[in-house]
Amino acid sequence: MSLNASLRRLLQDEDGRGEVVASLEAVDGFLVMALRSRSRWEAAQAKAREEAANRSDRADRNLRLYSSECTLCDKQGRVRLPRVLLVKVPVDGQEPVVLAGSEGKVHVWNQEAFAAFERRGIDRMLADSDCEPGDGYGRRGTSMPPRAKSRGSR
Repeated sequence: MSLNASLRRLLQDEDGRGEVVASLEAVDGFLVMALRSRSRWEAAQAKAREEAANRSDRADRNLRLYSSECTLCDKQGRVRLPRVLLVKVPVDGQEPVVLAGSEGKVHVWNQEAFAAFERRGIDRMLADSDCEPGDGYGRRGTSMPPRAKSRGSR
């Protein structure tokens, strides 16, 4: 898989070796593959060890650790995704995936799972807002909300 420049920057380490750790991660009830630079992955593991207060937390941390695999990101941004993790996400390598990068990592999503995750997020945002369904934007429309009137107009 090839990453664009902005996603490559998320995975860069100071040493420039291009080591990337791929692991499984649960995001809002969906299983995704997370890609991190080796140093960010080690920092995340150290933080998880400190926060693992109970047996369930430790089990989650251990599962993440056991399902992690090291790979490389070359100078062109190509990353070989571990097959054992692709099967669990599930992505078969032939279908399109969604890449979403933030907070020092890149998530590799099954396209259908990402669409469901996005719909759930939009529904939550609308439920927490003053928007009414069908008011020209939101669930039924895709147009922008109306412009605010300038002070000089009535």
